[in-house]
Amino acid sequence: MAELRKKQNKRGFFELKHKLGKGDIIAIDMVYKLKAHFYTQSGYGKDERKFQYPPLLYNHEIDPSEKYDIADQYPEIIQEMEQILKEHKSGIVPVENQLDKF
Repeated sequence: MAELRKKQNKRGFFELKHKLGKGDIIAIDMVYKLKAHFYTQSGYGKDERKFQYPPLLYNHEIDPSEKYDIADQYPEIIQEMEQILKEHKSGIVPVENQLDKF
């Protein structure tokens, strides 16, 4: 994963990451160890990338296999992560996909 941004918030740092090759944007709260998936796509097959709203939220310290979505328990954290993602997207300049050239 390539890191795109770290942003200080009232609880600590959020890390916003983009999973290369999958188009999956995730936000990670370093204090509560929460991880949100805004888009999902299986690691196998050719299924389409799916937008998740609300994003899927997992405690990656307690639930590393990401089986239990806890987004409904943390609406304020989801809102904060959504705002960080919105700010991030506003600064992106689209470029030509270099992999399409091969």
